Amino acid sequence: MTKEKKNKEIIKIILIFALVFILIPLIVFMLVYFTNKDFKKSTNEYLRNTPGIVGEYFSKYPTESEREEKELYLANYYLSIKEESSADKLYIIKKSDEELYNNIIKNMNRKSANKTKDIIILVRNIELRKDLLHTLYDEIKDEEEAELSEEIRRLENLELILAIRDIEILSERTDSKNELRRIFSNINLKTATDMLYYIQPDVYDKIISNIDSNRRKEIESLLLQKDKKFNELYSKAKVYEVMDTERAISELGNTDSYKIDDLSKIYMNLSISKAAEILLGADEDFVNDVISSIEIFEELLGESESRTVKIMQTISFKKQYNQKIDELVVLYEKIEPVEVVKIVEKMIKNKNSVTIFEIDEDTIYTISDSSIILDVLKNMKKQKVSQILSIMDPNDAASITRELAI
Repeated sequence: MTKEKKNKEIIKIILIFALVFILIPLIVFMLVYFTNKDFKKSTNEYLRNTPGIVGEYFSKYPTESEREEKELYLANYYLSIKEESSADKLYIIKKSDEELYNNIIKNMNRKSANKTKDIIILVRNIELRKDLLHTLYDEIKDEEEAELSEEIRRLENLELILAIRDIEILSERTDSKNELRRIFSNINLKTATDMLYYIQPDVYDKIISNIDSNRRKEIESLLLQKDKKFNELYSKAKVYEVMDTERAISELGNTDSYKIDDLSKIYMNLSISKAAEILLGADEDFVNDVISSIEIFEELLGESESRTVKIMQTISFKKQYNQKIDELVVLYEKIEPVEVVKIVEKMIKNKNSVTIFEIDEDTIYTISDSSIILDVLKNMKKQKVSQILSIMDPNDAASITRELAI
């Protein structure tokens, strides 16, 4: 027992010795190594020169001079690139190694204090920004808003028919639902209403069902107003259809009573012959404006046949006819009344058509001897007409007088 006890005492002494002279110094060494930067650098410098694995391991750590050389290289590099790019890179370094960042900034400051100052400000601005996820999200949203604003401005500046075509093409994309909603939630309310009034029904349904309820109510209210206005103009067209041509010209032959867009809708609902008769008595520039407006309206409605062509053909025919009548008027006013009476009595009885003006198999004008001579008499001087009627058969004179009055 005495020998065993003695062995235990020896082991105890050895352990105490190891603790005091090996473990404690090692702990102190490690503590100083990891807390004292100068000591760590000196130790690394010493250990990198030792042979074997230890030397190989510590040779990976740069010496002080090597570190300073690399820091100087980085400083020169960050000064050579754009300030924004330099700030982005330095911000990343600062987040992971404050000491390295400070050393690089010191080197940069020695070479170019002003540029370094500007870069530091940019780094601080980056630090003040939100975290990267929110920053990227906000940047993308800002870009999307900018693109949306640009697209809306483009659509608002386009001719209505072209804007509608663009929206219809966009609607064909499978992923267009959200983009259409954003456009019609932000575009000018009048522009949105005008487009939806003429757009294809399926596209209309796709858009109107997807926008905010308040916006939808505003648009639907304006659409009802447009419908009401169109019906009012349709009713007025029916009145002008039976109105005396001279009076109709005074109201529809200029923009005193109606805007050009409203006039085009009235003319669209007049017969071809009536529209031509009214425009025949209007200024040429006005006629061109009305025709252009009707063409736009037809395109918006998707009309396959153009009324403007028919109207212009009829105007051309009427001009030629009126020119012939004017020539006959000049001729008949030179002839003795007795001779004119013979011509009138013969022509007034022939009501059979001698000329039929048709467009697409639709009869626009039917001209007979009777209608020709009546148009001649209407345009002759009243004194001459009175002389002619005075020497005619009373019954024939009465009949012609009624026709002229009508």
